[in-house]
Amino acid sequence: MQYRNRKRVISIGLILLLVLSLCPSEAIAVGREPETRSEIQAGEQSTDAENSKMQAGGQLTDAEDSKMQAGEQSTDVENSQQNPAGVTEPADESTSEGVQEEQAASEGEAPEEQNALEDVPSDEGVRYILGRPMTEEEKAEQEAMQPELHDMTVPEGETIDLSRNLSVYSDETSDYAPYYNAADDGYVTSVKNQSPYGTCWAFSAISAMETAAIKAGFADAGVDYSEAHLVYFFYHYLSNPLGNTIGDSNDITRPGASYLSLGGNILFTMHALASQLGAAGESLVPYESISAAPDDGVAYEDEAVLKEAHIYDSASTLTDLKQGILDYGSLVVSYEHLDSYMNYETAAYNSPEAGANHAITVVGWDDTYSKKNFSSTQQPQADGAWIVKNSWGDLWGENGYFYISYETPISYVAGLSASPAKAYDNVYEYDGTDGAAEDHVLNGGSIANVFEAKANGGEGEILNAVQFSTGTDEIDYSIQIYMDVTDVQNPRSGTAALANPLTGQTQEYGVYTVNFDEYGIEPIALYPGEKYAVEITLSKANTERIYFGIERTYSNSDWVRFTAQVEAEQSFYLYNPDNNQWTDFASELKCARIKAMTRNESRPVTPKVSLAAGQYAGAQQVELSCGPRNDSICYTLDGTDPDPAGTNGTTYTGPIQIMQSTILKAVSYDPADPNTVSRVGSWSYTIIELSAPEITKIGSGARQIKVTWKNVDAAAYYQVAWAVRKDGTYSKSAEIAAGTTSYTIEDLEIGRTYYIKVWYIDTVTGLQSPVSETAVGVTSPSTPKITSAAGVHTTNSALIKWNEVSGATGYQVYAYTKSGTTYTQRMSTDVGNVTQKTVTGLPYGATCYFRVRAYRADGSHRATGGYSSYISCGTAPVKTSITGVKNGSGQVTVNWKDSSGESKYQIQYRTSASARWSSTVTLAANTVSYRKTGLKQGSTCYFRIRSYRTVNSVNVCSSWVETYGVTVPGTPTISSAAGGSAQAVLNWTKTTGATGYQVYVYTKSGNTYTKKSTIRVNSGTATTVKSLSNGTTYYFRVRAYRAVGSQKGWSVYSAYTACGTAPAKTSFTGVRGSAGKVAVTWKNVSGESGYQMQFRTSPRAAWGGTVTLKSNTVSYQKTGLKRGSTCYFRIRAYRTVNNVKVYSGWADTYGVAAAM
Repeated sequence: MQYRNRKRVISIGLILLLVLSLCPSEAIAVGREPETRSEIQAGEQSTDAENSKMQAGGQLTDAEDSKMQAGEQSTDVENSQQNPAGVTEPADESTSEGVQEEQAASEGEAPEEQNALEDVPSDEGVRYILGRPMTEEEKAEQEAMQPELHDMTVPEGETIDLSRNLSVYSDETSDYAPYYNAADDGYVTSVKNQSPYGTCWAFSAISAMETAAIKAGFADAGVDYSEAHLVYFFYHYLSNPLGNTIGDSNDITRPGASYLSLGGNILFTMHALASQLGAAGESLVPYESISAAPDDGVAYEDEAVLKEAHIYDSASTLTDLKQGILDYGSLVVSYEHLDSYMNYETAAYNSPEAGANHAITVVGWDDTYSKKNFSSTQQPQADGAWIVKNSWGDLWGENGYFYISYETPISYVAGLSASPAKAYDNVYEYDGTDGAAEDHVLNGGSIANVFEAKANGGEGEILNAVQFSTGTDEIDYSIQIYMDVTDVQNPRSGTAALANPLTGQTQEYGVYTVNFDEYGIEPIALYPGEKYAVEITLSKANTERIYFGIERTYSNSDWVRFTAQVEAEQSFYLYNPDNNQWTDFASELKCARIKAMTRNESRPVTPKVSLAAGQYAGAQQVELSCGPRNDSICYTLDGTDPDPAGTNGTTYTGPIQIMQSTILKAVSYDPADPNTVSRVGSWSYTIIELSAPEITKIGSGARQIKVTWKNVDAAAYYQVAWAVRKDGTYSKSAEIAAGTTSYTIEDLEIGRTYYIKVWYIDTVTGLQSPVSETAVGVTSPSTPKITSAAGVHTTNSALIKWNEVSGATGYQVYAYTKSGTTYTQRMSTDVGNVTQKTVTGLPYGATCYFRVRAYRADGSHRATGGYSSYISCGTAPVKTSITGVKNGSGQVTVNWKDSSGESKYQIQYRTSASARWSSTVTLAANTVSYRKTGLKQGSTCYFRIRSYRTVNSVNVCSSWVETYGVTVPGTPTISSAAGGSAQAVLNWTKTTGATGYQVYVYTKSGNTYTKKSTIRVNSGTATTVKSLSNGTTYYFRVRAYRAVGSQKGWSVYSAYTACGTAPAKTSFTGVRGSAGKVAVTWKNVSGESGYQMQFRTSPRAAWGGTVTLKSNTVSYQKTGLKRGSTCYFRIRAYRTVNNVKVYSGWADTYGVAAAM
């Protein structure tokens, strides 16, 4: 045999207390469905457990180490011993010896005891694993390696107890060799070691899958599948790659329990293996790394998938089990393992106890195995034992094997077959959980699952196998596939893909896979996105109820909870075949365990027709399609099969007109290979000529549409159909009595377009007439609500907003003014499909009222909803205009034209063109002026004014009108006024804010001033006033001004300031000299106040001796001169004003004093 672990040499007398942890410690019932259709309560258990299936395996305590130590054996004994793994004597020799022994027995001779040992010990018939009896120490070692196990209950119906019928041992198996070991044929893989976890259930199942793969020919004896992969993903379920099992889970319910110690049983495990969650390569998830979670990406990376699982119940016989070993190479088995019934010397076990706490793999039998090999305390009544492959390592028992007496009760017995995982690319399923729940239909009832093709990225796939689970044995099944399912509540609403249903019969209950190629049936090509149904009809003679596997949510005691996420329109059952009434399993929170297996392969698919076969009134149009491959289609209209490779048939290029009764047949084919064709599709059309009714009027309203048509005398009754899409699903009315020509469709959606058809049923033929031409009707949208209405500043417009109404394609806005209670419409506008509109052309300064209503338009059809409530807002008043600006001292007054419709005015000001406007001053309506005081002298003040109208506490303002004013500067003071010849020089004080000055020139007569001239001085504070009259007193005033743009502000006049101009220059009229003196005379000038006379005696001498003479003086005599000397004179007039003298120019002369 093959060794997984190297032998270890153990010193005799050394006892290693190594304990295995194999299976759970408690019995967990997995309920089988009761004999009713009623819902089973989750977690329910019963003591009789008539139809329940239980967990195999029990928790071992003290699971510190699983490696079992055995004492050293001699080489001779090892080589001479016949062992369960078939290391020595070949099977044919054993079989021959067995046949000889049977022949001896039939001749009345005492048969010689079968012995596989060359060196036979003294105990005749006993096979010691060490070739001799064990010492007490060696037996203690073996016993010490035996873990502690715990009993669990196995439901009635699951235990096979062959001890009840010992008399048929030899008779019923006379056609079988007395000895068989599948290991001799190379079907059994090496012994593994489950240490230190309670995973015997996975080792048993995986061993059986390895054997099944070898026996099926797609694996060799070295195959090694991963037990850790099965254990982990059973308790950590991941949704099927197609996403059809999202939400399904197997959840641990025992507090603090580890999935590595919970155990399992084949009734659950078979469903995991069927879903491609289990038989993966050992290297993918090594057992040595089982405590570490594997990557989720390897969940579905299996190498083998369960094909069939046959469950043997209590009615099974020795013949059934032997045949099962021959058929499957091994059987998965559970039994109750108790220390006291184990004979460690012979590796033989026999117990009368019916229970299960350990799962193993039975790989053969030995009818000649002596009953003496079993414990003396519990020897069986007859010879014979099962050859068992254990999972406690190859150092335990006989190289990892041992024997179980036929008389030991066993349970959870299953034979497994396998298919290579590559046989299928995709598994369509809804049953992601692994519970063992069942349900039933009456004999002849059906179950069905509806799937949507969605694998291979839309490139196409082919359906090549179907799988289902049964709860009744020897069922006759019939499978049909329905393509293009159209009714989500009727799996048969599609087209049958199989010309004849695929039929067969199951054996034991369990899991069955039906591969089409095994029946000579071509795989079925699937459209991407196509809904297809797998229906399985179940029957059995003389049986009322047929049980089958289902998925549902329930808890199995405190071990595991199976949570099924069930969806509607996926799984169905036809309980009674006589009523043809399908029920959606989702209404009971269940689904059938039906799977569809596909391969990713693109093939021509049977064409689809746009019109179902049947009897029709009038000519019909049929369109053909064939999926995403863009294959060609060949069809016939004479009922013959099209042959694209031959001459029969027409290549499809467009819609086919069915003018008369016709059988249409069509295939799709690869244009590059006309011999690669799909299955033939066939549709029969019967055409009867009837006229279609004519719709004459469509009336639209709120949630209703009234349809009117012309009467048809031959109508037995009418029907009206309507839909929201022309190519959508139509609702239809009840029968409308003959003679009626109108119908109101009510309770429609608001704001929708409906497509409407009318037809009638012909009185004579009972056929439906052709439908009328499709008419269009629309329902009114609901009434919108205006959410805001606001006048637009500075304009005669208002912005109206409203809520969007579902189904509206446009809106109408209406504007009104109101007098008393009377609204006058001023305008209306169609604004299209928007939810706001700026309404223009309204009166300025008015309160306007608005309403909105929605409409739906479709072509020439239009339905308008109700008006919204009135909502008001004001429009801006007309922009005012400035009528004047008055500039003052420290203030400016602005005047404007009164607007109409204003509620108030707003005025703002600033003292600089670049400054920010001041806070707003609000003025009452009809105010037309405003005075701004407190300004600085000689400053500029800028103003802007607007009016506004207030409606509903909202102000709408006109445009601003701007102006400005200036304050007058301070009054200047003439600081000096100096007269001169025909001129006067004035100086005055500078005034803040002045941009210029104005000088005013006056003369005075009495108290009357006469302005003689005005002089503007743009800069500076002095000027010379010219062109004055000499010898005249003038009076001057000055005022400052501030000029900004067109605005000018004048200060107050300064006080009058007088000054005189110089008198005219006089002239000498005579000179007369006399002794010691000279006398001069001159012309008197006007306006003089007096004269000044100066003289000198030399032309180079300085003038001196100034003499002031009174006004009107015209002569002067200089005395005291030297006789004969010359005296020079000059004279000027002056005018005194305000004590200021202004002088004329000098006139000069000279004279000689007489010598005498």
